[in-house]
Amino acid sequence: AASIFAMYPVDTIKTKMQMGLPAFSGAGVGTYYRGVAGSLLGQVPYGMLTFGSYEVYKETLASKFPAMNLGLRTFAAAIMGDLTGSFWLCPSEVVKQQIQGGMHSSVSRAVSSIWASQGARGFYRGYGAQISRDVPFRACQLVSYELVKQAYLRVRDKANAATEQAKAAERGALEAWEG
Repeated sequence: AASIFAMYPVDTIKTKMQMGLPAFSGAGVGTYYRGVAGSLLGQVPYGMLTFGSYEVYKETLASKFPAMNLGLRTFAAAIMGDLTGSFWLCPSEVVKQQIQGGMHSSVSRAVSSIWASQGARGFYRGYGAQISRDVPFRACQLVSYELVKQAYLRVRDKANAATEQAKAAERGALEAWEG
């Protein structure tokens, strides 16, 4: 939520530029935060749905396909997790961009207008483009994360084992000296 709030003005400027609108219209700082509540209502649950379902999918795949390697399991779980979250994200992105572009003055007006003119389909406008961008990113991100984490844990476990061996040898030497 903090990063979304901090970067929202940059996102507003990007959206205005993409729509061919003046990015810096001399308006106050508040205009660059128009629609931030809607974005937070979209992005925070999206993150929860994406990463929560990713963990469930990853564990389910591990139990059903124990021979599946970590990279492939993570890749599949990341794709399914992002697709799960994207069903929530797309409508909020449509609403957010229309508010940023000045088409509506509030989340409720944007939702009412989209529903009245296009129905439920209007909230999923650009869905294909969104998942074409987000799914490969999430798959690369989570596969990289899991493989680096696995490598780190192996190195850490070896270091811990070496430390324990050294402590045991030290205790043995101390016991032999005292005995």
